[in-house]
Amino acid sequence: MENANKELQEDRRKNHYVVETKRDTKLMLTFIEFKNRVEHPAATVYMIAMGVMLIGLMYKQADSIAMVGKVIGYIFGAVLILMGLFRKYISVYMMKNNPEVHVNEEITYLFGNTGIRADKPQEGTEEHLANYKEVYCVWEDEADFYLGMNNDDLIVLQKANFTTGEASLFKDFILEKSGVKYIWKPAKFVNVCKNAVLKAKIRATQMQMAADQDGKEEK
Repeated sequence: MENANKELQEDRRKNHYVVETKRDTKLMLTFIEFKNRVEHPAATVYMIAMGVMLIGLMYKQADSIAMVGKVIGYIFGAVLILMGLFRKYISVYMMKNNPEVHVNEEITYLFGNTGIRADKPQEGTEEHLANYKEVYCVWEDEADFYLGMNNDDLIVLQKANFTTGEASLFKDFILEKSGVKYIWKPAKFVNVCKNAVLKAKIRATQMQMAADQDGKEEK
């Protein structure tokens, strides 16, 4: 009986996938870029466009605007452009200066039969992180997987850092275990354009199917 319980415990802890991570500048930048793509996809373009428009307005209306107003307008325009261009680096700087963020912390994520565990070799600790049903969404781009958790955590898994299991097969594994939605969210411009075209084609097909269905019902 004791041996059976031991075997069951070992089976539960069997690691199908192991991914090593380090919360360095590269990982933070990946995290920020992904959050921007998902939550504020057009913010950078808007900020730069607003900055250019403001500077252009100051230039065109130079004769009708007081010097103080022009200086303020140029400054605000330049600030908007700089914030648009460098906002991800500003966010990384703020993360590094957050006392709750452990910079350069190493975490190894272990994906077993029943859940996700986090091993912290620098501390010599291992903890149960979440059950698979606590994952609410899986995103993927060219280089990384992103797991959204119900406790508002976001796990970034770099494909190059899979030490156990094939990264190319991880999507099928995590979707089977969690049963959640999957979203392809490319980062490269070419793939972003391809993804947009594909979505447009799908929408057009859905609209055509809906129109055909309405036509059949009217008959």
